[in-house]
Amino acid sequence: MPRIEIITDVGSDLLTIDGHVLPMEVTFNYEHYLYGPKGVLTLEEFYKKLDQFKVAKTSQVTPSMFVSLVEPLLKDGADIIYLSLSSKLSGTYASSIMASNELKEAYPNSRITCIDSKLASTALGALVMESICKKNNGLTYDDLIFWINSKIGNIPNVFVIDDLDTLKRGGRISNSTSIVGQVLNLKPILQIDQSGELVIIGKARGRSGSIKYLTEFLVDQTSNNNLSTVYIGYANNLDYALLLKNSILQKKVNVVIRMIEIGPIIASHAGANTVMIALL
Repeated sequence: MPRIEIITDVGSDLLTIDGHVLPMEVTFNYEHYLYGPKGVLTLEEFYKKLDQFKVAKTSQVTPSMFVSLVEPLLKDGADIIYLSLSSKLSGTYASSIMASNELKEAYPNSRITCIDSKLASTALGALVMESICKKNNGLTYDDLIFWINSKIGNIPNVFVIDDLDTLKRGGRISNSTSIVGQVLNLKPILQIDQSGELVIIGKARGRSGSIKYLTEFLVDQTSNNNLSTVYIGYANNLDYALLLKNSILQKKVNVVIRMIEIGPIIASHAGANTVMIALL
């Protein structure tokens, strides 16, 4: 039976996994940097540049990038499962379909499945990490595909944006809303919905209010669903994430807590100091 290789992209905020990660390009002031395995941009450098330039742009994985990673694995006899950043947030999934169709013709005896996760950041990272665990525990290729598809649209996630200017620049809130929010110290609460879209679902006042909101969200989700692991994502704000972790521990919720640092693909659009949780 061919071995299974699980692939994702840096939209998952994962760099080192028991699998493979596709890099993406980040641009500051017309200067382009590759972020990911073999990339030149580190996470520390990214946040320094984000603080300096305020605005960063990201580019999708191209079909040629997908082929360059996947083709050697196919030549080595592997079957491929690719979990992509939400197609509503990036054209990466479309690139993977284009590339995989060409590869299927060249390697007709191999299996390549590209899956639109309809997730991003910590939520996508959670799905990838749990998929790898399932693979390592012996799930077959078909069973793994079935399990992954059963989770898409069913991974509770929510995150808090600290920088209202980032949402204003992205057109998600108006200038007047941004000004009022800053005066009142309001933090927008966002979610990646079942279609893979980014939507605003509420607001909290200040850091303490946002931690309270996230903690209550987690308690509610674990009370009503069979969820055992919470992934906390944090964007250059470990102290904030640790306060959230401590708040969760105080509730004595029966979950395993894992931490993932949010990378450039999401932080470019959400800003530094974002905190996210996802549950599986």
